[in-house]
Amino acid sequence: MNPGVFLFRELLGAMRVKSGLLLLGMIALIFIFLAVFSCFFILGTPDGSPPGPTASPGEITCYVSPRLSTDEIQGIYRRLIEREDVAAVTYVFAGELSPGRPGGAFRVRAADQRKIDALAGDLEKMDGIVEVAIPARTFSGDIQLPPAVRIGLLIGLLVSGLSILLIARIAFGELLRGFSPEIRLLLLSGTPERALQGPVIGLGVVSGLLASIVLIVVLYVIHASALSGAVLTAAAGLLDGSRVLTASLLSLLLGLLMGGLSGLLGASLLSRFHD
Repeated sequence: MNPGVFLFRELLGAMRVKSGLLLLGMIALIFIFLAVFSCFFILGTPDGSPPGPTASPGEITCYVSPRLSTDEIQGIYRRLIEREDVAAVTYVFAGELSPGRPGGAFRVRAADQRKIDALAGDLEKMDGIVEVAIPARTFSGDIQLPPAVRIGLLIGLLVSGLSILLIARIAFGELLRGFSPEIRLLLLSGTPERALQGPVIGLGVVSGLLASIVLIVVLYVIHASALSGAVLTAAAGLLDGSRVLTASLLSLLLGLLMGGLSGLLGASLLSRFHD
């Protein structure tokens, strides 16, 4: 067996409850660091989006004729809400829509997002509805991220990054103390210190990889939910597959980097066991 693999297995075997919890805490902090980093790609509103409330993906906007009376609008509302394929209906007044557009609109959420096109076709045939619009289910373009949010994210990156290094030093210190008799024995038998550093660094890299994988899974689950309609207006980047992919790949690299740095910090503690 490769000596590095053997030492890595022995190092894992020396893990106790306290050191294991500390390593899990380090993985959680790396995940938080990557999540904050990913927010630079997914947070923000579409550049040049019109003022007022906008429909989210999965909602159908039904524009009504400006000549309709209040009773007629209420009648359309009752017909919409009684449909089994409609989950929710809200009315938006003309002043909340695009400037200069007469008449209000109904925002209709489908009970089954997979049948939204069929529902839109039926609503288009209803009396009093002059236009039906389905928001794009994908988004590709520039998004605006307010300066205050950027500063907050940068502070979050700094704080979480420093926390990773702090918990890594504590976690690897605790782990190596439990493995100290074997380390001293290996050093006395002539094993070079760099042979011991590899498994420690490898454990850090694996920790970063695990955090990255979890982050990528979470990103794509939220991305899939956004495409089906459950998306916040302030997170338009979730609709852009290229942004999600970029955030995932960069998070993977950054996770491996932070894990590697944590492992290097842990490997530097091996010098304590020379005496």
